[in-house]
Amino acid sequence: MHEQTVDVAVIGGGPAGAVAARALAGQGATVLLVDPDRTPARLEGIGERLMAWLRAEGLADRLPDVAPLVPRRASWAGEKTAHNGEHLVERASMDRALRSAAVAAGAEHVQATATLQAEEGTVRVRLSDGREVLARRVIDARGRAAHANRPVMRGPATLAVGGWLSGEAEPGAAVTPFADGWVWIARPGDGRVWAQATLDARADDAPPAERLRAALAAVAPELAGEPEGLSIRECAPVVPTDAIDPRILPAGDAAAGMDPLSGHGMFWAVSGALAAVAAWRTMTERPGPESEALATRYIGERIRETYLRQARLGRDFLRQETRFQDQPFWARRLSFPDDAPVHEAAEPGVKTAIVVVDGLLEEREVVVTAQEPAGVAFVAGVPVVEAWRRLREHGPADLAAEHGEAKARAVVGWLTARGLTETKR
Repeated sequence: MHEQTVDVAVIGGGPAGAVAARALAGQGATVLLVDPDRTPARLEGIGERLMAWLRAEGLADRLPDVAPLVPRRASWAGEKTAHNGEHLVERASMDRALRSAAVAAGAEHVQATATLQAEEGTVRVRLSDGREVLARRVIDARGRAAHANRPVMRGPATLAVGGWLSGEAEPGAAVTPFADGWVWIARPGDGRVWAQATLDARADDAPPAERLRAALAAVAPELAGEPEGLSIRECAPVVPTDAIDPRILPAGDAAAGMDPLSGHGMFWAVSGALAAVAAWRTMTERPGPESEALATRYIGERIRETYLRQARLGRDFLRQETRFQDQPFWARRLSFPDDAPVHEAAEPGVKTAIVVVDGLLEEREVVVTAQEPAGVAFVAGVPVVEAWRRLREHGPADLAAEHGEAKARAVVGWLTARGLTETKR
């Protein structure tokens, strides 16, 4: 029997896999999207940055039951705050909607699981329905399951235990710490409540449902009753430490499982998927070992930088809560991944980095600042290093003549905010 061959097999159809499959199919690749459709019913939060991208891509209207922006409250270190906001979404429905968008773009969806075997110049994908498919490249978006049998850097063993209860209809979301961890309580506004406790996996032999009830008794005693639809997930921050195979590009939690307290996990999953698509396109349009080296370096550096930044953000947030630091959950996490600052002090300057230009990877000069230690290549579509030099040598009028008043204002504003606007008059 003739073996099916595809340009790309995307294994895993969560946000990272579905977005990657849609983008690849939209670029003309033959794409097989493999996912068993087993996402448990739970709520997750989407920040406004990701929602803005979904709107721009025409995907927001596909998502069912997305709640309006609700305040993201925290009762932390004895203070109550309300920063930014988030849209509450039914994760299983969201995943199905994004997979549907990938199919509409031309991807083939198979409801199955898969194992991978790298071969000479290709990857053999063995599906749980018995079929085998050859893929020229693979996007591995299987989540944390992709880390099995691989060397990893992993934080303290952590569980997320969630369940549904009944409560107030007023929509909102809140994070509250307690001695044994912290709890996220989300109210979509229909009388249902999703409560999820983040707990130390080693601290207690009690059943997960009992541990969730104990967490709620500590932070929200009004949410009494037996949680329904219990979800138990391992959620320690984790990142593989081995080299990236150019045939198998990771995305989402398969690339790095982020610290849940740092936030923006879904945003990083989607942006990581788009990074993998840019790496695939670069290797496809510019075949050869140089492009493969560039692509794997780009993905690897991006994963490590993002993982460490998010892990340090989570660590610093934990350190702000001083009431429980002698408790095992807190004590085990106050020094992970290290004691380095979230952003190393960086003098403003120029360095070379890999960036995406018109969908392809290139090494370009970028401006490095304390706020952006990884570097920025473009502001308002303008190459910012060139603009910075032009501004210093010739002043803002020359910049406006080259790029127009609106873009010049955006660039000058960005540079001014970082103290980089000394110019010649």
